[in-house]
Amino acid sequence: MQKISNSEFFEKYKDVKVKFKEYFKMRFTFDGTIADGKRIEVTAGQNSWDGDPYKFMVRSNEWNPIEELEIQEGFVYDGEECIEYCDWTDEV
Repeated sequence: MQKISNSEFFEKYKDVKVKFKEYFKMRFTFDGTIADGKRIEVTAGQNSWDGDPYKFMVRSNEWNPIEELEIQEGFVYDGEECIEYCDWTDEV
């Protein structure tokens, strides 16, 4: 698994569209597929981390470009193996 910088992750994947998957403990998870068939998953909702999840708007049945979300973490999977990730709370 390779950790990449937030800016590198954003540049590579900002145009990828993801769909709402789940909400758990102040984390909104979205997932989708990138051009080469690998799965991408991001968590979002920085505004919800201050204890108010109602500040984060989720379009649950729509595809959302990553660049429109307040990303906290990003993961790219090849099958079940995570091959790239970044964490906005821990800058590289």
